[in-house]
Amino acid sequence: MLFGVSKQQKFFINPNIDISKRISGEDRYKTNRAIIKDGWYSSENVILAYGENYADALTSAALSKKLDAPILLTRGKVLEEDVFDILNSLNAKRVYIIGGQVVISKEIEDAIKSRNIDVVRIEGKDRYKTSIQIAKYFDEPKEVFLVTGKGFADALSVSTVAAIKEIPIIYVDNNRYIDALEYVKSIGIEKVYVIGGNTVISDNVANKFGNYVRIYGFDRYETNCKVIKYFEELFDFSRVYVSTGENYPDALSSTALSVKYNSPIILTGNAAKTNEVIKGFVNSIREIIVVGGEKVLSKDLALKIFK
Repeated sequence: MLFGVSKQQKFFINPNIDISKRISGEDRYKTNRAIIKDGWYSSENVILAYGENYADALTSAALSKKLDAPILLTRGKVLEEDVFDILNSLNAKRVYIIGGQVVISKEIEDAIKSRNIDVVRIEGKDRYKTSIQIAKYFDEPKEVFLVTGKGFADALSVSTVAAIKEIPIIYVDNNRYIDALEYVKSIGIEKVYVIGGNTVISDNVANKFGNYVRIYGFDRYETNCKVIKYFEELFDFSRVYVSTGENYPDALSSTALSVKYNSPIILTGNAAKTNEVIKGFVNSIREIIVVGGEKVLSKDLALKIFK
């Protein structure tokens, strides 16, 4: 089954639609801290992910609801004081470090442990194997998302859905799928969602996984909207989050926050166009929350997809 590209339509909505709130900081890390402060007074669990590369952090997004945990980004070498400040303010009891010591050092792990906080490290030899190790934290899921490991956009688009449904996101590529296939067969996955077109994950690879649905668009922005449309029954469209589709940190950081309200994250950018998916739910919107600063995502650009 394909859930693919449809003909674009031109239309206009309420010209007075506006941003309700912007959550931002001077950089991706300060924006990340602002998101956490906006959504959590306390949290027993915290996910600690590397902020300089998308690979491990994105597949950990699905864990956020299961662990009821915010995603905290780090530069990965030493324990930054503001990271500890966040852990302290949340009264965190356990930190899940995503990825090996190459991305988040043992020094950070030891520093956290020295503050009487338990540490669980989830890692594999590479991003593909790490995604499978993360998947093992889910209780016998019957569904799974397959996304390319060579880009962040498709994983971003399904991160909130995966968190709401509490199902894993697994990286595959046209020549890297054996580990994922073994995992899917070993636990009896009944349905596979392939995100992206035939170029990133071929039909030949997808067919090996059995019962699958492919969800895709002509670019990252339409793919994002197609994902929202396909899973629209999961969302409360009274509140939506808008983030740049040109980079991953802001949208990733807001995943755990959006899940609290079952709100979709809409990706936008210079290439994004309003389409029929937005038209279908825009009249339900009461709050538009932009994630990221004006330099990353201007007001005009943030609202472009709605008009």
